[in-house]
Amino acid sequence: MFNKKRGIRIVSAVLVAFSLLSTISIPADAAMATGKAKYVGNIWYSGTEPSKFGEYWNQLTPENASKWEQCEPQQGQYNFGQAKAMYNYCKANKIPFKFHTMIWGSQYPRWLGNLSDSAKKTAIENWYKAVAQNFPEIDEMDVVNEAMKGHAPFPYKNAIGGDNGLYGTGYDWIVWSFEQARKYFPNTKLFINDYNVLCPDGWSCINEYITVINILKQRNLIDGIGCQSHGLETQNVADVKRKLDRLAATGIPIYISELDLNIADDNQQLNKMKELFPVMYEHPGVKGITYWGYLQGHTWIANSHLIRSNGTERPALTWLKEYIKNANVGDVEPEVINPRSAFEKIEAESYNSQYGVEIEDNPNDSGKNLGYIQNGDYVVYKKIDFGSGATSFQARAGSASAGGNIEIRLDSTTGKLIGTCVVEGTGGWKTWTDVTCSVSGVSGEHDLYLVFTGTSDYLLNLDWFKFSNTPAQVVKYGDLDGSGTVDAIDFSLMKQYLLGSITTFPAESGLKAADVDGSGSIDALDFVQIKEYLLGLRTKFQAEM
Repeated sequence: MFNKKRGIRIVSAVLVAFSLLSTISIPADAAMATGKAKYVGNIWYSGTEPSKFGEYWNQLTPENASKWEQCEPQQGQYNFGQAKAMYNYCKANKIPFKFHTMIWGSQYPRWLGNLSDSAKKTAIENWYKAVAQNFPEIDEMDVVNEAMKGHAPFPYKNAIGGDNGLYGTGYDWIVWSFEQARKYFPNTKLFINDYNVLCPDGWSCINEYITVINILKQRNLIDGIGCQSHGLETQNVADVKRKLDRLAATGIPIYISELDLNIADDNQQLNKMKELFPVMYEHPGVKGITYWGYLQGHTWIANSHLIRSNGTERPALTWLKEYIKNANVGDVEPEVINPRSAFEKIEAESYNSQYGVEIEDNPNDSGKNLGYIQNGDYVVYKKIDFGSGATSFQARAGSASAGGNIEIRLDSTTGKLIGTCVVEGTGGWKTWTDVTCSVSGVSGEHDLYLVFTGTSDYLLNLDWFKFSNTPAQVVKYGDLDGSGTVDAIDFSLMKQYLLGSITTFPAESGLKAADVDGSGSIDALDFVQIKEYLLGLRTKFQAEM
């Protein structure tokens, strides 16, 4: 919801003290719902942590900072500063970050209206790309916001499929929006979000909402149902439960996304909190609740705050803390990830998360490999144990283009760079070569990020990799069997390779060693150079010059 900014006049020394205290950051592991299976989150209204946020809340949604209008006020000029501050806070405190929102009929950039439909579609795709590049590990995302009839559907929906322009669903533009989200955010939980879902029947959009949810579910495009939950101050809680039951019957998890109680009287707000919150939090279909603002003077509606301007709690918040402490909703089951040795071969497709890459069949070894890798794509391998240190990196890769680089980073896509491995063209996506490079400054256990860079459309395929604590191997050109010398056996192996009898060589870097002319492919010219070498007509291969 839109936040109407309100000025706060400092009228006493108490308020000054409260303002100073607001600069003290409390880790989110002190929050009310820490350790519970269901989070209880809140918003930031600016790029600075609000007072006492970490004391109460363990999930974060930007109120306005991640809306398209604020992030791209001029076409192609992005301003993610405030949203990134929130994202980084969540990563540092290990709490969920929700990006709110991608497509909405409000707070979109006004320059969009000046574009043709095809240019609008391109601008929307660029918006998705920019978010993916700047926020590589979003936990949750409101993909489409307030799209039900009479709410705020996207005014330019015809540019992205309209109602029936793609699939005939009546909501094709919503389907398209989620398809793009699944493409650019493959590891993010994708939500639809709307209001008047849990309100009385005369106002509720729940029937249409369930129709859209099922359309998305059939295509495996939705991971969560967002229920904004404004305006429930007088709603019968039995009816709220019935509507939650109907949503839960879809099989998609429910997230109470924008709860507030706009009640000025402390006791009345307390009583409604006691009545409503347990119905939501204890419902088996509900997986998390986000309250929409908590500091007086920083809520979109006047009386929904839970902390007064002097820093004291309203009774509803005092009760809420005790309730959550004792609520029986289960505890968080920590993800169990077993460490892996950096010094054993790691199949590229065995990542923990990724952006942009695809797994494809590798007929050369009856296994799999990573393909369709483009500039900016990455893969993550968690808990890689480097022991006392690694000094070299080896990977099996192939490329039908000019190739690309594998940046080897620790703990994030922009984390410490310990090495860069160059992959040159090999003449085919399944024409494999072993590439090596030196690494330094790494020991102990880390999350490993392989970040791919380059200028070609598609850069390379990756089969496997491993590290070593011995220096990077120097390729001996022409030595295809790994014997240390170039002899008749290597000549025979080259002939077999060119005839298609074999697809690789015994030497660990055999495919690289076979490209003796340095052309990026293995062909008859390499065969001729090995023959010349054995006949004494040359003492060096072209790749060594």
